[in-house]
Amino acid sequence: MTTGATRGSERLASSVERLLPVTFIVACFVLYTTWAWTVPFDAAPDENMRYRLVRYISERHVIPSGTDPATRDAIWGTSYAFEPILAALVAALLRSIASLFSTDGHVLYLASRFASVIFGTGTVALSILISRRLLHGIWRWFFVAFIALLPQLAFLSCYLNSDSLAIFSAALIIYAWLRGLRDGWGTGNVLLLGLAISVCLLSYFTAYGFVLLSVVVYLADRLRAWRRAPVGERPAHLRQTLVQLGMICAVVLVLAGWWFIRNAYLYNGDFLGLRTSGEQGMLYGRDFAKPGASSALAKGWGLWDMLVHHGWIVITGMSSVGLFGYKTVRLPAAIYGGYAAITVAGMGALVPGVVRWGARRGTKAGEQGTSGAEDLELSAPGLTSWDQGLLHGVLLVAIPIPVALSIYHSYTQDFQPQGRYVLPMLLPVAYFVARGFEQLATRTFPNPNVRIAVFAVLCAWFVFATWLALAGIIIPRYGPPG
Repeated sequence: MTTGATRGSERLASSVERLLPVTFIVACFVLYTTWAWTVPFDAAPDENMRYRLVRYISERHVIPSGTDPATRDAIWGTSYAFEPILAALVAALLRSIASLFSTDGHVLYLASRFASVIFGTGTVALSILISRRLLHGIWRWFFVAFIALLPQLAFLSCYLNSDSLAIFSAALIIYAWLRGLRDGWGTGNVLLLGLAISVCLLSYFTAYGFVLLSVVVYLADRLRAWRRAPVGERPAHLRQTLVQLGMICAVVLVLAGWWFIRNAYLYNGDFLGLRTSGEQGMLYGRDFAKPGASSALAKGWGLWDMLVHHGWIVITGMSSVGLFGYKTVRLPAAIYGGYAAITVAGMGALVPGVVRWGARRGTKAGEQGTSGAEDLELSAPGLTSWDQGLLHGVLLVAIPIPVALSIYHSYTQDFQPQGRYVLPMLLPVAYFVARGFEQLATRTFPNPNVRIAVFAVLCAWFVFATWLALAGIIIPRYGPPG
């Protein structure tokens, strides 16, 4: 029999479960807003150059060509008008709304910055939704805290950039994958995937790996369903798949395709705008800033020299945790060391499961036709074993793609070891680290109270790191918000 006290405790737990996510999302919005108010204008990479584009769109109500001198940077000789435009459009919209109430320049650029605040807060909200579909118990909140309280994410969420939107788009795509794999590819989930791909295409090139992986996830899941369907039902299944692919392509064409068609029209077939941007840089950029002039190749470095001897790995790692201003404002070394230790320990804790899975792959998992996800102890709520294997595979592949793109850019175009270029991998990394600690704590500490204490210590570390970054470094350097 259920007692009144039991029912009361259940209602209290349910209320806390509903209230905690909302409270956390609001707290992150306030946190990122405080950063936006505190960091001075152009005390972040290329913000002045980006704001020139935002102001142009806001005041003239038109998207400029990348060749327009009004948005061209005097040093680099090119313009952010060549790059995917969505972040600038949202910032311009917010600036235009603010201009209805104020003409103060400080108010207008601060309103523009709220685009990044919104993208960062949206990433937090999606992380909470994703955690409910991927993880169990308290480790859901470890995953969320790892992402939301990362000092570099707070920094990216406070000034004009496309990187915060790229991270948001990666989160939206992962959420669409989970919806489709768990609930099936109904019309709503197909449209969601099309929307997520569109946002990603209009965010930043560093996140484009998630677009390719979306094709893998959808087609692999549909192919498996086709193979498992009775022979007589396969033609109908194929027709349904083709219709859904048409829906996804139509959504992407309407929401994002216009941008690439426009580029192709304006720049003689250069639908990405990269070739024309490079030509503009060669024509108008200063000698040291021309495309390729500051690359590792131009400096005579080999790939290993660039990565190790010239600090690409170390600087990228540091600025993935938190490196502010123009990579001149640093956190204490202990913060970088702490994040490195947490990440390595979490990832390393998965290695025994990977070894066991490899050993059993040809026997139990192979015989039963499963993915072996049980051997890896990576079960996700509501997903079949095969879907779990597919999901973990694409999440794993999603980690090195932005890293490889950033390495290629630094080696061939411009030596820029910056964490913001690789942070589209943030959610996959956070997931595997959370899984690793879940398994490590379960194997090491049989007492659930001890596991809760370990979880609390780790989350307290995240809170301390983001508090130190803002209250201990940013505010003392730049003054209080305002």
